[in-house]
Amino acid sequence: MKTGIELQLLRSRNIVEDTRRDFAEKVRQMGHCRAVINFHCILRTLELEQKNQCDAYAGIFADVPTVGFSTYGESYIGHINQTSTLVLFE
Repeated sequence: MKTGIELQLLRSRNIVEDTRRDFAEKVRQMGHCRAVINFHCILRTLELEQKNQCDAYAGIFADVPTVGFSTYGESYIGHINQTSTLVLFE
């Protein structure tokens, strides 16, 4: 780590429940969702696998066509682990 760089530690939360809540809220705001592009940090994928939650996570999007992939870090604003970006189509 570089001298003087700020380090922020975040508390781990429940990926499935947080994603379910946030996705449902956004769909409610939009009125409906026709498709989703879902991409997130590989560390989210690894955590879902480790906690045996892959099926529960996939179930969040069971009613809408969804594609996505795992990435290896976000570099635009600095490296942030376990982030997720969803693009929802009306």
